[in-house]
Amino acid sequence: MTADERRGLIYVGIAVLFFSTSPVLIRWAAASLTAYEITAGRMVVAAVAVLGLALLQRQKLPPRQDLPKFAFFGLVTALHFGFYIASLTYTTIAHSLAIVYTAPIFVAIFSLIFLKEKLTLRQWVGIGVAVVGVGVLAGFEPHFTPRMMMGDLMALGSAITFGL
Repeated sequence: MTADERRGLIYVGIAVLFFSTSPVLIRWAAASLTAYEITAGRMVVAAVAVLGLALLQRQKLPPRQDLPKFAFFGLVTALHFGFYIASLTYTTIAHSLAIVYTAPIFVAIFSLIFLKEKLTLRQWVGIGVAVVGVGVLAGFEPHFTPRMMMGDLMALGSAITFGL
């Protein structure tokens, strides 16, 4: 195994650790912080980390004329995290994650709409299977409440903004 492969596996392990603990840590933080505060904190930490790495690696920063585009990207990302984090207050972690992870459906649909890419039969079948799967998950919830519906809709908003 090469050094790059080892480094890649370490990065994968770190990513799995962060992604697998995210909903639990968000629920824990929600005891004393609002979803907006958690989202803002998460965005500030990410911005500082990305800027720090860019400066450390002597990367050129984008030109000023690209700032509106990056502000839009930041807004969409903030909406994604805001919806996701808020959804965990209203619905179960299982519901939230199952719905948020439908984001590839929206990536495919937005690529069809905005990039004029063609979707293959396999992609349409995959979209159908994912939609049916989320429907089954929601349908078997023994205590589905209007509050859970609100959380599920927030998770859907998170998936849509992730797709953007």
